[in-house]
Amino acid sequence: MALEKQENPFAELAMSSQMARATVNFDWAATELGPIAGWDLGLINSLRIVFSCPVGMYCTWGPQRRVFYNDAYIPILKHRHPRALGSPLHEVWPEVWAQVYAIVQKVESGGFVLESDVQFDIEVEGKPQNNYYTYGNSPLFNVEGKISGMLCTILDTTTSVLRTLDALRAAKDAAEKANVAKSAFLANMSHEIRTPLGAILGFAEIIGTQDLEAPEREQYFEIIRRNGASLTRIIDDILDLSKIEAGKLATEMAPVSIQTLLQEVLAMFFDNASEKKIQLNGILTEIADLVVITDAVRIRQVLINLIGNAIKFTSQGSVKVFCRAEPLNGIRKKVIFTIEDTGIGMTQEQADRLFQPFTQADATSTRKFGGTGLGLALSRNLARALGGDVNIIHCEPDHGCTFEFSFQADEVTNATAAQTSESASTESKKPFSGFKVLAVDDSPDNRELIKSLLHTSGIDVTEVDSGEAALNQASMQKYDLVLMDIQMPGLDGYSTLSELRHRGFQGPVVALTAHAMKEDKERALAAGFADHLTKPINSHQLIQTIKSHLK
Repeated sequence: MALEKQENPFAELAMSSQMARATVNFDWAATELGPIAGWDLGLINSLRIVFSCPVGMYCTWGPQRRVFYNDAYIPILKHRHPRALGSPLHEVWPEVWAQVYAIVQKVESGGFVLESDVQFDIEVEGKPQNNYYTYGNSPLFNVEGKISGMLCTILDTTTSVLRTLDALRAAKDAAEKANVAKSAFLANMSHEIRTPLGAILGFAEIIGTQDLEAPEREQYFEIIRRNGASLTRIIDDILDLSKIEAGKLATEMAPVSIQTLLQEVLAMFFDNASEKKIQLNGILTEIADLVVITDAVRIRQVLINLIGNAIKFTSQGSVKVFCRAEPLNGIRKKVIFTIEDTGIGMTQEQADRLFQPFTQADATSTRKFGGTGLGLALSRNLARALGGDVNIIHCEPDHGCTFEFSFQADEVTNATAAQTSESASTESKKPFSGFKVLAVDDSPDNRELIKSLLHTSGIDVTEVDSGEAALNQASMQKYDLVLMDIQMPGLDGYSTLSELRHRGFQGPVVALTAHAMKEDKERALAAGFADHLTKPINSHQLIQTIKSHLK
């Protein structure tokens, strides 16, 4: 039954809406659907909103939940024919009706306003496709105030959801690759730690159980010392990388002769290079008199890593180390080391992976040559902390590599350097005889080591195994200095220090602990310790620290 034009409720909408130019024919909709819907005022008002809104919208009306939608909703219909307008909802979306029905029921029965995220698996052009939508669902009321339908706004979030899913998949893949790399690193690290540890324990057992000639004994002691130093470097690398990742790496600046420092590092590798029959040359003419303010420990650490790698991966030919200094401004200098080898080299792809922590350029090379995979990542971070960098200048398979290490520092005049050297020389001549030191440590091995190291310097050492014993000993005898372990059963180092001060001990108390992080040192100094030394014990550093506090 057709309606006359003046009675057509869609006429005004057809004149003002873009829908008049769309694929949906409003005259058809008015003629065919109007009588079915009964031209309820609630429907007409809803249609005014739906057809004029630029956002995808539809409404359902009546017991059969007939669907009325706007032009912006048509793309969401995918392959549906526009004549779906006015069809029952379950016919428009038969494949997802089960999902939609629960929402419709809740809105129509309880008058709830619901927002929902829905995934539809729809077949488009014969191919399955995931589609994601966010729906806002509100009840519609007829002229009698009863709920007769539902008004929905729809946002097609498929593109953004798929983009998010792609990003999540990429992040998951990256995390899995990182976990694989870390697992490989831990396996390799276990090997690197157990190798020197096995040598230390094995030769220590031989020395303790066999009657050895003096030269043989000295050889085994050297093996133990060398492997102990190697193990210490591995642990230091791990700790330094942890400090860098936590943003807590500290540097200690002092005057340094670049030529002397480089000569000391090269001397460490001459025997190794000679055994491999390769030449190790240091070209030092451009830095003969250069003294700068920098962290010698960190510079040495980077050079040891770069030169050590060059020798490790070179079986014939040479390793050359060049050094030059470029002026920046005033007394500021940029010091540049170039390490050039004729070793196995690498591809550009391997070079791109080289500075990532826990990653080696080539896993097979790592198994063949050894190494933790931390050195270059750590070296680059150390160089950047000193205002420079570590880069690969050239690399080629079977034709060696060239690395460049740079840092920035202020130059020191010769007079200042000479004064510093003279001061250190004078200081080293001060005697230790007559000084008494109390060593507090719960480890008998550490106490014996401290006692042996200090006795060679003429220091009278008393050793105790606890904080309580330290308090008793300090009350019976006067000591010039106390070496204090921090982590002990009973009274720890902090509590023992506090009680010593309470009982009137005014001498220096130096923390000697395995707690080696920067914040550990800061806490110890803030608590009143005169200094902070870390384990494993460095004999030279121990003597120099005690010397500085026994003036």
